[in-house]
Amino acid sequence: LPVIKGAHIILLCFALALGIAWRSLLYTSSVYETSAKIKLDDIDVGISSSGLYQDFDHFVHTNKVPAEVEVLKSPVLIEYALDKVDLSVTYHRVGRLRNTELYTESPFVVKTDGWSPRLHDVVYYLSILSATQFSLSKTGEGGESESQHRFGQIISLPEGKITINLNLQGEYKFRLRSQQSQIDYIKAHLSVMQVEQDVAVLRLGFKAEVAQKASDVLNALAEAYITDYVNMRTGAARQTMDFIQRQISIVRQELADTEIALRNYRQLHGLEDARMEKETNLRHIAQLKVQLANLTMSQQALDSLE
Repeated sequence: LPVIKGAHIILLCFALALGIAWRSLLYTSSVYETSAKIKLDDIDVGISSSGLYQDFDHFVHTNKVPAEVEVLKSPVLIEYALDKVDLSVTYHRVGRLRNTELYTESPFVVKTDGWSPRLHDVVYYLSILSATQFSLSKTGEGGESESQHRFGQIISLPEGKITINLNLQGEYKFRLRSQQSQIDYIKAHLSVMQVEQDVAVLRLGFKAEVAQKASDVLNALAEAYITDYVNMRTGAARQTMDFIQRQISIVRQELADTEIALRNYRQLHGLEDARMEKETNLRHIAQLKVQLANLTMSQQALDSLE
């Protein structure tokens, strides 16, 4: 009975909850996730199955899936991926309720004049005043400072020098990321897991507010992993072949030195060549066998005549 009497209150609260949820979703930044799968090298199938240098290979092991997961998350491999995708500057459109990240559709382009660590990991707010002018401000320890500049000109800041070129009008902010900051950003949004137990396939996932950015970062990371692994394997094969070639050269030189020493020893002591002596003895034995056959035939003829 109380539920029936308060039905209008329940419906009103339900409608308000739906409205709040709808507005919350409307002003919440979207997050896109892209995924990729990488097949690991197997000792039975693939590069590791080659018998060319398997006795020299100390890198192949059966329980390699957890190790490769850590490799994909390592800062060294992420640095290789950063050479293929540019995350040095992140751009955002500033709104009243939310900030939208911009990737390829960046409203302006920021270029640094030389590398200055003080420029990195600081958020700068930019407001476009006209087609030629903009205001730049930042929030730091000394409070917010604002100054007006022109597009395309070098701006001398206490942290360093930058140049900003205009693409679109509006109010934005940008952040210059250091190498370590980019690595931390990728590691925070990257997930690596095994597809199934006892299956040498890894699933990579990366989340970002821009779908194209998520795709580019994950493709760059997968390409860097494959390139690094191929370089490691070919490098191991190259080192193995170089080692074998050096050993063959050493053995060939030792054999040549031994042959020269043996020839000198024979000449010094007047020894004959064993191979030539053996061939001479074999020819002599063959001649004796022919003489024996002739004598046997002569004996049989004499016996017959007698």
